Amino acid sequence: MSNNQDINKIIEEQDLESKHESLLKLQERLSNEGLDITEPNDVAIKKKNIWNQRNIIVFSFVFILLISGILIPLLLRTNPKEQIRYCTIEDYTIVDTDSTIQQYAIQTNKNILFFDWTDKADFCFGQQYILNSTNETICVSEETIDFEGVTININITDNKTELDFLENYTNICQLKETVNSVVVMWSKGMSVSYAKFEHNGYIYYFKVSDAPTENYILELINELLKVN
Repeated sequence: MSNNQDINKIIEEQDLESKHESLLKLQERLSNEGLDITEPNDVAIKKKNIWNQRNIIVFSFVFILLISGILIPLLLRTNPKEQIRYCTIEDYTIVDTDSTIQQYAIQTNKNILFFDWTDKADFCFGQQYILNSTNETICVSEETIDFEGVTININITDNKTELDFLENYTNICQLKETVNSVVVMWSKGMSVSYAKFEHNGYIYYFKVSDAPTENYILELINELLKVN
């Protein structure tokens, strides 16, 4: 009985060796033909590697989504366009004042442009627009008649505030001019001219009436930028 078992074992070992040799020959032949055959263990390892790669891809995708969900809102919050507030007559109160824009700039230590002669003009009338919710001054306005008899209206806001009565300037001012390295959008006219420009975080709205020349408003802006 023991001899039979030994014989059977020898036969099985020979069969295994024969199968292994046949597999090696088949792999060599298929490899020469550009094909590949792997043993079950190799297949399992490759499947495991593929599964790990898929997990890495899925994890990376989820991570990107999470980061995007955090960063995009932060970027939108820091975008100046998102911070612009639009105010209507219901949001603010208009207060008459004897202070010129020059006096207001000095008192509040704000870096805004002003004419240094308005306190000597025959006529100068000022207004301030106060935001009801915070009592903050969101616009300073000045109407002056200069020494040429020209009426000059100036409104100044910061570059994150838009007021309802000034929004038409964007449509009216279609001409573009560079004055002292500052881009000025304006409209020309002998009776009334308009201009709008930004400087150091503030937006300036000009209206000039009864000017002697079409470009008089640009001359005033040039003077304003030189004075300050």
